[in-house]
Amino acid sequence: MSASAAPALSTYLESDFIPAVLTDVKAGTVNEYRKAVRRFVGWTGCDIRLHDIDEFLVERFLRGLLKEGVGYKSARAWSVYVRRVVRHGSPGKCLKASGHRPHESKPTVINGMTEEALRAPTRSLMRFFEDQYIPRRMLGCKSGSVDQIRWTISRYAKFLGRCPLLDDLSNDRVTSFMAWILNVRHLSLSSANGSRKNLLSLWNYARKRGLIREEPNDCEKLKEPKNLPTAWTLEEIGRIIAAARQQTSPKTGMVYPAYVFFPALLLAAYDTGLRLSALLGIRRDDWRSDRNELTAMAEFAKTAVAQTFIVSEQTAEAIHRMLQEPHCTPDKWPEFLFHWPIRKDAIHEHFRTILKRAGLYSKGMDTWHRMRKSSATHLTAVIGIEAASRQLGHSSVEMTKRYVDPRLTGHHNAAQSLPRPK
Repeated sequence: MSASAAPALSTYLESDFIPAVLTDVKAGTVNEYRKAVRRFVGWTGCDIRLHDIDEFLVERFLRGLLKEGVGYKSARAWSVYVRRVVRHGSPGKCLKASGHRPHESKPTVINGMTEEALRAPTRSLMRFFEDQYIPRRMLGCKSGSVDQIRWTISRYAKFLGRCPLLDDLSNDRVTSFMAWILNVRHLSLSSANGSRKNLLSLWNYARKRGLIREEPNDCEKLKEPKNLPTAWTLEEIGRIIAAARQQTSPKTGMVYPAYVFFPALLLAAYDTGLRLSALLGIRRDDWRSDRNELTAMAEFAKTAVAQTFIVSEQTAEAIHRMLQEPHCTPDKWPEFLFHWPIRKDAIHEHFRTILKRAGLYSKGMDTWHRMRKSSATHLTAVIGIEAASRQLGHSSVEMTKRYVDPRLTGHHNAAQSLPRPK
């Protein structure tokens, strides 16, 4: 289908997609597809055509819905519906950047190029990344780190309109690429800097191996605005815990009821300042009730360093209550203390429900991480930022400063000590 002949998304839905795909489904499902397309068209501000929609735009739509306060299930479903309509009308579009979907046999297509095409040229950047960079520089790295660089190469291919080569790693092209990310794709400064960082990592290693001569000395990092971190007050944390005690879902697969699981998890997060992945990775054997001691193992920590904590009596009582109130006695107890049987991102959805009940929900995406910031902030206010830095496992106090809300530590009231003019 040529770009000039491509119909509008809403027109294609009614004229082609519904008659071909949704003839035997319930009327409610058809209405959900219509609602999703209406929201997408309203979000774009125009009756957008099929050929103008890609995976990037759909992902931005999903994030926009979440920031508007739409529930995760609804936002995710609407983005999936839009993606299905686009794929039906424009095969090869709206595919994930890393490989094909589990239910699709076709490989990823980027501007008409498959991932095999991205590897085809001898000096292909993708081939260099997979054949040389990953085996030598990314041994033991998490798959997410590998995917980030692979996505940057795919995005660079979209910018160039062809397969990126090692020779495309130049100061002028990388700088233009960053401008394209900001002005054409309308992404954030941090996204542009992240793409720059990934390309420079490949560039420097290629120079080290004698494959590129030009030095990356004229593509400067963009200056990002640094907003104040936001933490919850002690009164707000109390409201969150109280709201968590009223939580009744999820139930499927849960060993412990939600009304005891979430208070224990949230209090442990506050006492330790651990990230969610590290908390969910604590094993039952890593909880010592006789000493109120929690140990977070290295394999689940972002820094790959194990930590141990003595938690408060309040947190210890919450964990004890959780362990004493299983839904039923399982044949085999789960390996992990905070057993979470469903997808990890679902926990954020339930946490947003708790925050709404407490009257503290915001449209930002850092709701869980804010508990880590709150732990750092209140620890800094009591015993100093050095202790907070050790608790959070940071390599420097400068990193911890990004987590501490000065409005809750009293460090922003220096003007009160100034001599007053007469």
